[in-house]
Amino acid sequence: MIFFAGLSVSRTLPLGTADDACDEVDYFLDFTDGGKGLCLFTSNVTGLEVPPENVVAAYRHLRNWDPAQARAMKWTAWP
Repeated sequence: MIFFAGLSVSRTLPLGTADDACDEVDYFLDFTDGGKGLCLFTSNVTGLEVPPENVVAAYRHLRNWDPAQARAMKWTAWP
């Protein structure tokens, strides 16, 4: 099974901070048991109101994540 999950282009990416974008990545990792079957993306339209640093922070956060490292589940509900 593959879960397609998109970072919020109407809330988190345009209105949040880089930390908020990383928190949303963590949310998806938590609810897919460490990213199993996860295809994470933004929509095909990421508007001009989205600070590029938020997208870059989310990408780097996921790229630097080590699936071999145990992680405590951070989220129990949508952030």
